[in-house]
Amino acid sequence: MKKFILALCTAAIIAPAFANDTLLSACIKEYPLNHKELYLNALSAINTNKFEVLEIQSKSGLILFQAGRNEYVATVYFTKSGSSEIKILPANSSFGTGIEVQRAIFTTLDGMLNAR
Repeated sequence: MKKFILALCTAAIIAPAFANDTLLSACIKEYPLNHKELYLNALSAINTNKFEVLEIQSKSGLILFQAGRNEYVATVYFTKSGSSEIKILPANSSFGTGIEVQRAIFTTLDGMLNAR
């Protein structure tokens, strides 16, 4: 019985950490574009999905936007020669909103990249 309770407690501690890592990895995607191109395409993808852009900071690569009642921060940054990443996180750091918004933007970006 003690082993069962210990296993249950261990699972309760490890599972939320794993879930947050999984959610975080679903919020980041790399594209074979320089950071300026990816920033402009991300801005276009946000607009295409009918999300409201609240603030843009092109120098730092930040886009603050609203989807429904939730605000998100999209950050575009250089990773290596010819590639950049975009990270889309809830502005309040609450991952309880799911990843539908991120998935919609990544799908739109993928479509834009495939149309080239």
